[in-house]
Amino acid sequence: MRLPPIAVAVLLFSAALSARADAVYDFESTPSGTALPITLTSNGLTATFSGSASVCSSAGLFTILSGNVVIQDLCAGGQSGALGMSFSQTLNSLSFDFATAVGNSPLTVNLFEGATLVGTDTFTPTVNNGSDDFQGVATITGNFNSVRLSDADLLAFDNVDAVPTPEPGSLALLGSGFLGLAGIVRRRS
Repeated sequence: MRLPPIAVAVLLFSAALSARADAVYDFESTPSGTALPITLTSNGLTATFSGSASVCSSAGLFTILSGNVVIQDLCAGGQSGALGMSFSQTLNSLSFDFATAVGNSPLTVNLFEGATLVGTDTFTPTVNNGSDDFQGVATITGNFNSVRLSDADLLAFDNVDAVPTPEPGSLALLGSGFLGLAGIVRRRS
């Protein structure tokens, strides 16, 4: 059976688009009380979260974070210091919700490609109406495969959304889908 050219082009195009799916990590399937490091996989992208923190129920402490979150000093005392996220592929974008419980100390995010520092961003949380917690959303772009979060006091984060850099094979698949569509349009005109 021979597929019509339009069907082949649509299949190639949709396969290429699905190869770029975001990977989202929300820690709901990780048992509360689990200490870092933990490794999770979403949409084929593996992430390792490390540092002195645990996955705990936010128990209504924050409005921007709910359910299980990675947090310092809530489940186990004495947790502080830098936290890390590393990924199995290079990313071109990363965003996550974060909160601090002890004031609006800025969150410094160092970006690494391998062992090479490739960028630094700073995010200052804002106080949420009617509460004592400071919260924000960090959005980072560039090419990197790990980040180091530091300087914030009693840091919590959740809803990590990572977008991997398209691989050359995905780009070739996308291109062949476009070429197939262009050929069909040309053939019909």
